[in-house]
Amino acid sequence: MITLSAILAFAATPQDVGLLPGLTADPAHEIALTWGSDDPRIALPWVAIGADTTYGVTHGPPDDLAMGRFYRHEVIIRGLEPATSYVLRLWPGDVEVTLSTWPEQGADPVDTVVVFTATGDIGTKPMSEQVAGHARSFVWPDAWNARPELGCAVEPTGRPRDFHLGVGDLGYANHDSMDAVGGKPGIEGKMNPWPWDLTHRLFCQQQWSAVPVIMALGNHERAEWWQSRKQWHADGPLLRWSMPDPEHYYLVERGPLALIVLDSDLDPFQPVVPGDRARGAEQLRWLLDTLRELRERPSPPAWTIVAQHHPVFGDHGMEPRAAALYQKIFDIYDIDLLLMGHLHTAAQGKQ
Repeated sequence: MITLSAILAFAATPQDVGLLPGLTADPAHEIALTWGSDDPRIALPWVAIGADTTYGVTHGPPDDLAMGRFYRHEVIIRGLEPATSYVLRLWPGDVEVTLSTWPEQGADPVDTVVVFTATGDIGTKPMSEQVAGHARSFVWPDAWNARPELGCAVEPTGRPRDFHLGVGDLGYANHDSMDAVGGKPGIEGKMNPWPWDLTHRLFCQQQWSAVPVIMALGNHERAEWWQSRKQWHADGPLLRWSMPDPEHYYLVERGPLALIVLDSDLDPFQPVVPGDRARGAEQLRWLLDTLRELRERPSPPAWTIVAQHHPVFGDHGMEPRAAALYQKIFDIYDIDLLLMGHLHTAAQGKQ
């Protein structure tokens, strides 16, 4: 029996609070999530599973940015069972949501299919609303399992996505007016943080609250860039998502897939931010170590995919020396697919 008090207690939905499930390095035993609230009080957030409660952290916008939209909450629940659904209670926000851990990697020999979506450079203004509308209506074709040339020997009709990948530049905290898409108008000479919040709100409402969301950070997500630093202090975009450490670059494994996510602004030759050359070298060493370890496994992944924001081909991509180096590495280790953004065009290539 559902009582009126129970209905009132959980009146908000995951979409209302902009819930973004994330991933850690151990998604079979951990659930990570962030969400937002308009409550001006800095609250200690918690997530309850039955009688067990896990506390997290809250990040608030700077005091000098009165137009800031959300306080952002982050919680990671550990010690869970693999391939299990859990009912979570979130506060603040008074939300109830059901999320699942992933299976143990390699535990299921018939787990040979991975389904994920990817978007990049969505931007703001009317296009955000249009893209969000397409995302809301997206349905994987029922007949996709009837394509033996894709290796689909199972019957996964209606299988949900395993995760969503963003390849950078999801939104821009700039001087634009956002009233055309339901946001706040801009103030002349003042930064308008609504592009970030509106873009996330649109996608949370229409697509993202159901599956983990991970990002390959782009130049408009860089923590050191003025728009992110001004809006969300030094950790800017990383407050939006929970991703495996060290968050700027990481490995995600699911069934036959090894997904390597890189931060293409961490350039070991000419970094965007002075002082990032060392971090770029660290990422490069990590990439080589990771690719070598994947190759030397007794059963290497069937698919190795790399995602990053800046292209390694053509103009307006990575710095030429870095682009040539990374392209050589991807060729040597026979990367199956490279997902990139930044150019605001759609293109594909094969070699």
